[in-house]
Amino acid sequence: MGSDGGHDGKDGTVTGKECPEGLYGIFCEECPIGTYKDTNGSDISLCQPCPPEEIPHRGTYISVRGGVTQPSCPYVCLSEKYHMPYCYTPLEELMHTFGGPWLFGLLLSGLLVLLALVLSVARMKIIGTDEFSGPVPPPHESQIDHSFPFLESLNEVMESTRTEESETHVHRMYFMGPNTFGEPWHLPHSPPHRIDSIVYEDAFNRFVDEINSLAAYQWWEGSVHSILAVLAYPFAWSWQQWRRRKKVQQLRDFVRSEYDHACLRSCRSRALYEGLKVAATPDLMVAYVDFFLGGDEKRPDLPLRLQQRFPMSIIFGGDGSYMAPYSLHSDNLLTSLLGQSVPATMWYRFIAGLNAYLRTVHRGCLRITLLPVINWLGTHANPWLSLHGIRVDLAWFQATTSGYYQLGLIVNETNEVAQPTSLPNMGGTMTIEELR
Repeated sequence: MGSDGGHDGKDGTVTGKECPEGLYGIFCEECPIGTYKDTNGSDISLCQPCPPEEIPHRGTYISVRGGVTQPSCPYVCLSEKYHMPYCYTPLEELMHTFGGPWLFGLLLSGLLVLLALVLSVARMKIIGTDEFSGPVPPPHESQIDHSFPFLESLNEVMESTRTEESETHVHRMYFMGPNTFGEPWHLPHSPPHRIDSIVYEDAFNRFVDEINSLAAYQWWEGSVHSILAVLAYPFAWSWQQWRRRKKVQQLRDFVRSEYDHACLRSCRSRALYEGLKVAATPDLMVAYVDFFLGGDEKRPDLPLRLQQRFPMSIIFGGDGSYMAPYSLHSDNLLTSLLGQSVPATMWYRFIAGLNAYLRTVHRGCLRITLLPVINWLGTHANPWLSLHGIRVDLAWFQATTSGYYQLGLIVNETNEVAQPTSLPNMGGTMTIEELR
């Protein structure tokens, strides 16, 4: 507009005022999305691109009324699941709150280790107080006051019970397998020759089928363990131990009150539901069935004395891992049986020394880590035990279909060495020369 009536402009001329910040062009439009303008003027070149470092990689620019006048251009996150201002997910926000992924990972690892230690201690406390705990040392010998013939202490009653069990005990049959979800416990169908005379073979096979079916785990139990092993291994270990404990209790209850003991020849055992007992080591990885006489067999050769039981196998608990190291568990019955030759105090000292060495045995390198154990048995344990007429040899027992085999001891007379054919499930003994 001019004062002379508004004549037409010449070619190449522009009329109008300069646009303020954020606007450009003849009609002062907003700068394109992703640009800003912080000076007056109408030229489009004044709209500068927003700095890329100012926007997260999950953000997108938006338009605002009046244009953008500052380098910090407004933006929003690509989705509602991301949170402003950095467009992080809730997990990423948590990680950056604690200093970033690396520091957060370090803190999380420390918490998992601490949790594993707490659960490990709790596991030992629980196992140490449940009914599968280790043996109770026998009380010191004392003179019984016969002036009160009808009063007996609880220790005297327990001691007499242990003695009665050892006097009627015939054989201990170990379960095969490590009691895992992939390979549960199972008993072999062939009865050991030492119980041939006290069981019916057909009924025994049916008993084994029922026990093996009950010892198997459900598919969902293994699935839960696999998921927890990926997300939080300490919880997976606790889950496995809980299911193992439940399984042992099921087996004990079945044999104690549900099974009719039809495999036993003794009428008294079948009538009283006696003669069979299931127990397990404290780590719940080794279980066994004890067979007892019923009292009406009328067999003068039964029960067997300790020397008649040789060679006798004792299988280690554990699997050579950090959470379950190898260990020898001697319950009251086993201690009472061996007490026929070895004093209980000496036997407990032997177990303590052996377990100290077994804790250093690693399943991944048995050839190396078993050498100190065999050397200790030869130089310390056997010279000590030979004074009482027995010796022990380290042995491995028959492998399962998956290749898992158990380690243990063979107890024999001093001048005898157990052969692989001596026991039905024995794979062989170990010597230092063979491991080297």
